[in-house]
Amino acid sequence: MGWFSRKSKAARHAEEKVDAANKDPGAIGAAREAVLDEGLSNSERITLLEKLSGAPRYRNQRDNSKSPDSTCNFTAMAMAFEGLGMDVGDSATVQGEEAIYKDFYRRGNSSRIDGDQRERYAKQRGLKSQTIDTPAFANAAAAKKWFETHITPHMHAGAQATVGIQQGSFRHIIRLQWIEDKGLRVDDPWGHLVGVGEKGIGYAKKNETKRDSVGDQAGGGNDNFLDWASVATVLSDRYVQLYQTK
Repeated sequence: MGWFSRKSKAARHAEEKVDAANKDPGAIGAAREAVLDEGLSNSERITLLEKLSGAPRYRNQRDNSKSPDSTCNFTAMAMAFEGLGMDVGDSATVQGEEAIYKDFYRRGNSSRIDGDQRERYAKQRGLKSQTIDTPAFANAAAAKKWFETHITPHMHAGAQATVGIQQGSFRHIIRLQWIEDKGLRVDDPWGHLVGVGEKGIGYAKKNETKRDSVGDQAGGGNDNFLDWASVATVLSDRYVQLYQTK
């Protein structure tokens, strides 16, 4: 018997909702409501949150109508916000990250590269938000321990997150999808992230700039993986920004 057949009625109901959300991101809100129901055990909830973590649409910053080279922040936030079941403003002509771009400044914020202002913006949208700075990781084991201690409990409670990565002068923001045993599962809006480690950040392929506003936007940064050695390299002295519904 598989996991589904052994679990409670509430868990089976929640998994049906999660399966629907993985087919239609518009159903994420209903799935989260079922998964976070008090009737589920802790292990059931964590299993289903992990299964739900890939449901938000992947988004490509390189086809954004404004500042495509520097809107990784809004693009990653759009994925994270959708992961909370929010409508981020997608339409036939406007991508959700572009709607966030406009809304961010409309609400009186002035700098999208300022993490404090992005945290404030999340609160303006009705979310709980906090930014947790990462230390200088001595090694892969230290990075794993820190994330499992400081970030995993939030993810297991249903939070979504973006993280800042850096190599040399290059700074970038990606969506944290899930914390796995061997590293971080991430969505990188720039392209297929590889070659991370002592040699720094590399991309097997950058996303195309061809416009795609319908469904998942074209790009190879979906479901990328950073092992703990890579995390220790590119997330030292950076931050994790967490979002949660109230």
